[in-house]
Amino acid sequence: GGFSGALTTPLDLAKTRLMLGADAQGVPYTGVFNVWSRVYAEAGIKGLYAGAGPRTFWLTLGGIFFFGAYETSSSVLKGFGI
Repeated sequence: GGFSGALTTPLDLAKTRLMLGADAQGVPYTGVFNVWSRVYAEAGIKGLYAGAGPRTFWLTLGGIFFFGAYETSSSVLKGFGI
């Protein structure tokens, strides 16, 4: 989960900006590549991956809890013969 989260951060950035519709100056975004090119021109590759650390941490933590809960509930249910 965390690895894929880090790789897909630019996609999430584009999705979020497209949902907003326009930048702070009111210039509308026209598509994914338009978002990426504008962010890259403004902040470089770091701008495309801004927030990747917290996102990766959050997704990794979620995966740990999900699989832990799955394994625990699976063991409990097997104890009941289910």
